[in-house]
Order: sequence, then structure tokens, then C-alpha cells
Amino acid sequence: MKLEFFDALITPKLETELFSTYSDPILSELIADTERNTILRWSNKKQEKNNDFRPDATITKIHQLKHGFNLGHGEVKAKSGVCDYHALCHDLLRLGVFSKDSLDYNKLEYALAFQIHSFSITFYLISLPHHKVYEMIEIAHMKFPRSFLNTPQTLFFICETFWRLCVPASDPEVIKRRYCATQKKIYNIIDSSRDRHRECTLRFEC
Repeated sequence: MKLEFFDALITPKLETELFSTYSDPILSELIADTERNTILRWSNKKQEKNNDFRPDATITKIHQLKHGFNLGHGEVKAKSGVCDYHALCHDLLRLGVFSKDSLDYNKLEYALAFQIHSFSITFYLISLPHHKVYEMIEIAHMKFPRSFLNTPQTLFFICETFWRLCVPASDPEVIKRRYCATQKKIYNIIDSSRDRHRECTLRFEC
């Protein structure tokens, strides 16, 4: 594992530093495996079928020498002076949309999503269990380095869950029948105004 200095963590100011120095070495051990043609990477192109946004990270299948479809997505925010709930909520919505699109167009059983804020990380599973009903369930929340050193069973759970569930659907026609088009104005549900004193009903550690 590439992460060596657990006892001397310095809060990164840039998202790229946070992901490449601290998060990627750990996540790559859990949800990436070149022998299974699956890699964790920063995405430099727009998400398929989504022309407005792109995720910070993708869990991508490799087909021969080309990047294939995505099994999951990640959003990363470095810690700033003031916790920006607006940006974190926007990232969570983006993860939901990216995951929904992967389920729809790649005909997956489940998709994995993770949201990183400073040294906290939350994992989600997204599925399409019923007609036009999508589920996004939190399956784990961790804060490293302490969580990663003291709770290896959670890491095993995430690893086992991803490889077992985030696969192409055994019956793609079921996903096709349950599919619901993504609303073009879905991001409009987030108020453009910002108020640091406004209560946030979601849990974001700052």
C-alpha cells in the first residue's frame, strides 16, 4: 500500500492532493484490480450520456486497451475554512445522477459511489429495484487514518460488496423495463442561494 505516514497527516488544500496522496492508495486496494480489468481513475472526460458534468473519479472497466463502462463514481472536496454544505449537497446529487446513468445505460445490478470530504469518506450503493424507483443507500462511513487502521472489517465489507454486486445485470431487459429518463432540470432542485446558517439535514462532517 502506498500510504505510509498515518501519524503525520496534513490537511490538503487541493482535491488532487487529497485524492492522490491519501484516498487513492487505499481505495485502489479495495475497488480496483487490473486482473479483473477494473481501474480507479480520475476522469478527464464527461460522463456518458451526461453532457453537463463529469465526476472527480470513476471506477472503470477496461476493454482491451480502451476504457469501457463505469461501475462507480466518486466526488472529492478538500476541507476549506468554512464547510460548504451547498457544494457537498451538489456533489451528492451529482453522484446520484452519475450512478443512475450508469445503471441505465450499462445495465448494472448495482453501482458504487463514494464521497470524500477531507479525511471522511462515505460509500453508497445505487440500484433500480422497481419501475422508475432508484435507491441510493449509504453502506459505510469512515474517517481515516483511525478508521482504516482499526476497522479492517469495514474495508473487507466494502471490497466484497463492490465485487459481488457491481456487475452487469443478469437480465438486462429488467433494467431496460424499469428505466426512467433523467430529468434535464434535476440540478435546479438545489437553491442557487447560499446561507451558512441554513440547517443541513444531511450529515457532512466539517
